[in-house]
Amino acid sequence: MKIVKKAIIMLLTVVLITASFAGFKADAKVSQPVIKLKKINNGTGVKIIIEKTHGAEGYFVYMTKRKDAYKNYLYGKGVDTIELGVINKNGKKQREFIINGLPEGKYTFMVEAFMLDQNGDPEPNKSKFSESKTVKIKAPENIATAQRTYDFPGVKAGDTISFGAYEQDDLMENGKEPIEWIVLEKNEDDMLLLSKYALDVLPYNKKYADLDWAKSSLRKWLNGYFYDTAFSDSEKKLIAPAELENPANPFYDLSEAGKNTVDNVFLLSLEDMVNVEYGFGTDTDRSREKLDEYDKKNAGRVCTATEYARALGLWTAGESDASCYWWLRTPGNNNTNAANVSYDGSVSIGGTNVYMREGIRPAIRVKLK
Repeated sequence: MKIVKKAIIMLLTVVLITASFAGFKADAKVSQPVIKLKKINNGTGVKIIIEKTHGAEGYFVYMTKRKDAYKNYLYGKGVDTIELGVINKNGKKQREFIINGLPEGKYTFMVEAFMLDQNGDPEPNKSKFSESKTVKIKAPENIATAQRTYDFPGVKAGDTISFGAYEQDDLMENGKEPIEWIVLEKNEDDMLLLSKYALDVLPYNKKYADLDWAKSSLRKWLNGYFYDTAFSDSEKKLIAPAELENPANPFYDLSEAGKNTVDNVFLLSLEDMVNVEYGFGTDTDRSREKLDEYDKKNAGRVCTATEYARALGLWTAGESDASCYWWLRTPGNNNTNAANVSYDGSVSIGGTNVYMREGIRPAIRVKLK
């Protein structure tokens, strides 16, 4: 009997110790992590370092370009939050996470503590035990094209070439993709290029206003942010400033001409849309016949949006049809509208309100000499 009682006591002791340990494991306190962001590679990358941890068995690493995206992620709306990987708490080197190749911009990096569940799988502690910090990343020397050489003499009108780089697949962690351009025209000194895809989505002007191309916020964006983001210093040297005439819309008396401009990056004009040499339409005089040419659904004018532009809200014809509207620089039926091209390749000469968001197909001139 004594032996049986002793065995029972020992068994109960083991059970209590096991239960106590399990309870300790389940109730283990996880402290708020302390993280540091260190810029690397001349500010084009970042190293995430966890300086202080307690209780957690590891940390998920997330990245976002929107301050509220991580909060949305916790509630199942994290379309703007990317999970980058895991940091293990054990060992100094395993408390670091490095990321390179991001497009220029301001990013928020977050770590989220996790414990292991009864199956040994990570179980996030949500925002209760997470930390985030924001850092501004510089554009690298165009990682997608920095080492590329160009054989422009061998190019002819109608060809598609790559030049510069811009985010297109909506996967920021793998960096920018080379931009494809259609060669519309080539002469002895330079060639005119139009982006094959709609690369972004923006209003012609940020506010509803009576204006022209010279005063538009889109012109400023193209010659500022886009120019600096899409082209390396060596590529910028190959871009020829284009001297542009900006006439009024020939079909509407309420449209006013704007000042001539000199632009590194620009949009095509209403007149360009019926240039037979560009593959857009048929040249005729400014009559009803020419108006009919604008109305026609021209396959050469049809443009599809990149995944990045679609993710930013660019309207397309359908889930499986990425055809989209894209801006021209010519005023519409008055100067609060701008002309545009429809998803089916027809041209809206009356245009759309300048504050509407539509596709952006940049055009540039590249030097041959």
